[in-house]
Amino acid sequence: MNKLNKTEKIKTTCRSCHGGCGVILTLENNKVVKIQPDQDSPLNQGRICPKGLAALEILYHPDRLRYPMKRLGKRG
Repeated sequence: MNKLNKTEKIKTTCRSCHGGCGVILTLENNKVVKIQPDQDSPLNQGRICPKGLAALEILYHPDRLRYPMKRLGKRG
């Protein structure tokens, strides 16, 4: 059985900082592969900050925390 590469583009907002800039995510097989600024967004007018550009790296970084950390021992 051949796996088909399903590619789609989704307009959404970036929440890496307080701005909430408009971005377009490119998904391949339900995995984000590209983040680019939305040219039609009135807030960021086709621009994106460095945090927004790094969001893809942050999302898939191997050292990213994926669960809440628990304290060991006494507090303080």
